[in-house]
Amino acid sequence: MPKDYTIREFLPKDAVALAELSNKNLEHFQYPVNPDFLIQMSIHPRFSMFVAEEDSLLVGFCGVNYEHLPFIEIGPVGVEGFLRKKGIAKALLKHTLDYSKALGAKVAVSKVKAENSSAQKFFISSGFEKDSDGILDGQKVIIFNLRI
Repeated sequence: MPKDYTIREFLPKDAVALAELSNKNLEHFQYPVNPDFLIQMSIHPRFSMFVAEEDSLLVGFCGVNYEHLPFIEIGPVGVEGFLRKKGIAKALLKHTLDYSKALGAKVAVSKVKAENSSAQKFFISSGFEKDSDGILDGQKVIIFNLRI
C-alpha cells in the first residue's frame, strides 16, 4: 500500500463518497448503489466494508460477506480510476482477507462480470483461481476462489 493511504472500516459518513465512486465505475459492478443502501449494508451483522483514504478523501473500497463461514464472498472492490495499479486494491484485499481469516474464513470467493477483464486479472494476480462461469442478476460472471 502506498504510504500516503490508510485503510479503515467503512463509516456511515462515507456513504455518499463511496456511492459516487462506485457509480462512476458502474460498468464494473452489477448495479448502482445509493448511500442509504450502503448504510444498511454496513449494519448487516455478516458484512463488512473497508475503505482506503488519502487526506480524508475516499479512494477505494473492498467489501466482504461472511454469512457462510468458513466461506466468504469478496466484493465489491473498487479504486478511483486515476489511482489504479498503485497497490491500493491489493492492500484493501489483503486487509479484508486478514480480517476474514481471523473470523475463521478458509475460502474466499469473488464473482466478476465476464467482460471485466481488469478485475479478472486482479484476482488472478492476487492468487485466486478461476472456478466456474455463472449468471448473477442476469449477467454473465466468472467465479474465482482462493484458499486462505
